[in-house]
Amino acid sequence: MYTKEDVTPWSFWRHVATNSTYVALGIGMCSTNGEREHKEESVIYYSTTHNHLCYREVSEFLDGRFIKLSK
Repeated sequence: MYTKEDVTPWSFWRHVATNSTYVALGIGMCSTNGEREHKEESVIYYSTTHNHLCYREVSEFLDGRFIKLSK
């Protein structure tokens, strides 16, 4: 199992179900205040398959659906 410390900038990850490859850019936080504020940290990552940025809560990113390909 991975931890938040494993999500290093420019590390490569593979989504198990789709076999798509992603590059982790780092950990982000929502900067919105008030009702829309989201306190859970998220992994910000780039899809090399679909050429777009994505984000997902750290807990979900690290729940086994991604495997790390690089250090």
